[in-house]
Amino acid sequence: MPAPSAASLPNQFHLPSLSSHHVLAFHQQGSSSMSQASSTQPLYAVADFCLIPMGTPTTSVGEYITECQRVLEDMKDEGIRYEVHGYGTNLEGLFPVVSKAIERCHEAVHRLGAQRIATDIRIGTRTDKPPPTSAGPTENQRKKQSVLNRLMQE
Repeated sequence: MPAPSAASLPNQFHLPSLSSHHVLAFHQQGSSSMSQASSTQPLYAVADFCLIPMGTPTTSVGEYITECQRVLEDMKDEGIRYEVHGYGTNLEGLFPVVSKAIERCHEAVHRLGAQRIATDIRIGTRTDKPPPTSAGPTENQRKKQSVLNRLMQE
């Protein structure tokens, strides 16, 4: 049986294509705190990404993770903060720096011979409170501690 065409799918499955203009307009209308944020101040981002090298001689990814970690270490002076975990890496910093870090990891892994890379990325930003200072725990570490504190109270 052939796959249904887009025209034959129920309306709830039709997704309009959104240009960056539409997405920006949606965000500008969606929240009063967005309008209060300074348009000249870059967004602080908390991200989680999992880079998956493909077309490699083995299934091991340790070499690629190590190289990406070197890239992130080199970017600490640009304000990037990171924490490697079991299935990816948490990043914190200004949005352009976080984006640049992921791009540089891609470049480094390609240089090691990966012919193709798939990356899962989740990025969060907020404007309702100031970004954390560079000293002290990362946002992820603060959240973990908060959960542990609640568990200890039970």
